[in-house]
Amino acid sequence: TFEVTCPDECTACIDACPTGALYEPMKVDPRRCIAFNTNLTQDGYTKLSSYIPPDIRGKMGTWIHGCDVCQEVCPMNQERLQEKRPQDAFLTKIARDFKLTEVLNLTDEYFVRRVKPLMYNYIREKKYFQRNAAIALGNTGDPVVLPDLARAMTDPEELVRGYAAWALGKIGGSRAKQILEGSLARETSQSARMEIESALAVA
Repeated sequence: TFEVTCPDECTACIDACPTGALYEPMKVDPRRCIAFNTNLTQDGYTKLSSYIPPDIRGKMGTWIHGCDVCQEVCPMNQERLQEKRPQDAFLTKIARDFKLTEVLNLTDEYFVRRVKPLMYNYIREKKYFQRNAAIALGNTGDPVVLPDLARAMTDPEELVRGYAAWALGKIGGSRAKQILEGSLARETSQSARMEIESALAVA
């Protein structure tokens, strides 16, 4: 049996949790947890769906595979986290060629070369990585990614189109609205249409 004993009256993780998933010591609401939502919200996976509520999306930042905020602020981890260690050569190499826009419009080649070596565990299907990347790009608020999101609006997967629409609405502006309006005119998926309409209401 593994037992964790937190420092007396410590609330570091509760205070730092971006979504309020940690609501009291040793208690977590997984439905609000970023790690849960990036990794386990997959259609048919243990009776879950792929839907991530909008209020959670906006708090996910640019995480696309898990979240370690609670671990990073925990006093019990500080000694280890503050150790001076050499850079990981593999991760340094990967970082040079890792882009959220490439994950959004994920080719088979990039999936095998860059995504699988890092994150092929809980998530196995490309569309969920793409969904997570769409949310992350929306949360950057950077209009420079609008062409990438426009391309994602033509993806064969309705899930990808829906979350790309959310990202366009999050970034907003006349160009984002134009992309959304053009996409709505040709969209055949009910779920994606709902996302587009919601995005247009705030773009």
